[in-house]
Amino acid sequence: MKRRCMLSGIVCLLVIAGCSFYHAKTILRVAVFAGSNWDVPEADSYQLLDEAFASFEKKHPNVDVQYVSGTPRDTYEESISQMILDDDLPDVLFVPSELFSTLCNNQVLQPLDTFAQTDASFSIDAYYDASLQSAMFNDTLYALPYLSVPELMFVNKTLLNEAGYDVPDESWTWDDFYQIVKGVTKDTNADGQLDQYGICGYQWKQAAYTNNVEFYDERKNTVYLSSKGMIETVQYLREIYRVCDQNEVTSQMFDEGLVAFQPMNYSDYRTYMPYPWRVKKFSGFEWECLPFPSGENGDNVSAIDTLMVAMSSHSTKKDLAWELMCDLSCDEDYQKKAAVQLPAVSVLPKVMKDPQVNQDLQQDIPGTSQFDMNVLDTVMQKGRSVRTTQDYEQIMQNADSTINDLCHNQQDIENELIRLDQNINSILKK
Repeated sequence: MKRRCMLSGIVCLLVIAGCSFYHAKTILRVAVFAGSNWDVPEADSYQLLDEAFASFEKKHPNVDVQYVSGTPRDTYEESISQMILDDDLPDVLFVPSELFSTLCNNQVLQPLDTFAQTDASFSIDAYYDASLQSAMFNDTLYALPYLSVPELMFVNKTLLNEAGYDVPDESWTWDDFYQIVKGVTKDTNADGQLDQYGICGYQWKQAAYTNNVEFYDERKNTVYLSSKGMIETVQYLREIYRVCDQNEVTSQMFDEGLVAFQPMNYSDYRTYMPYPWRVKKFSGFEWECLPFPSGENGDNVSAIDTLMVAMSSHSTKKDLAWELMCDLSCDEDYQKKAAVQLPAVSVLPKVMKDPQVNQDLQQDIPGTSQFDMNVLDTVMQKGRSVRTTQDYEQIMQNADSTINDLCHNQQDIENELIRLDQNINSILKK
């Protein structure tokens, strides 16, 4: 009887000790939203993170990485705001580009320059510049890039070939683009109505980026829409729209094979290229992707949107948070898996140039469609970081209508852009 009581006592002590050990673990909390950052179907948005967290816990047996998750992408901002109000922000949080500036301005994010400078294993030069710039605010590093998505120009290869054109190379120009759009926009059945088109969805911002136009300074919160490069951009779009009016061409027409070119995010390309998605989205023609055509004074530049991972300024486990962030952002093995499994581009050039990564990505391409994955590296090297802040969205709403009208009418371009500059800047100063 005594022996049985002693044994029971030992078991109880072991249970208590085990519970004490469990509760003694350091909890590292991570905020992440459910689903894709780029509004495309994603089979399991947590699978890779599960693997990364398990690996981190294996390196740190006394650490328990916990999700603060389940929030849909479209309500994530509200969720983060509530955490801030409750003073309950997790140690690490994923940051979409449109939230970044607000969080920095409100001192929610921990500046990372000291961590970057003192960590011998970390190299800021390992990143694509556009991805890295997305994580900078007032020349200070406030996050690490996680994944990026550039805009690309989708090409209906079948339509081009039938019209006698080869698919342009990655260094094509505005003139190359104009000649093809002009050549393929036509009435194919002689009924007096256009039924085949050169381009849909081509907007002034995309053209401006390729003509080296800096039309918004986030730091000064000021627009510069009347520059020489912007005037050239509107003049060029007048020529394009005169041939193929963007108000008359829809994305559905591109899906039906009636349009030669359409801008689209790389996330859409990766999602809809593999079977069976391609059957639902595009059928009846072969297609591939290119960088945007370069302007007279620019380059083949694309807008780059980057999802970031950051550290709460209130975290009490900053060293662990930094290490986990690095595992997600600059660990090459993890970034390779992300580039192959998710509809986004690695933020590391070394990963996107890796032969095995390129081979794995090519396996998703069906039939005779081809896309030289090396083009992605070119697009990322030349890309421009674009953050869609609230101020930026306000600017776009004010500018879009005026500039689109200007592309379709015969008003004096310079004078109208000067007026637009003045109007928007006066609103921004209030």
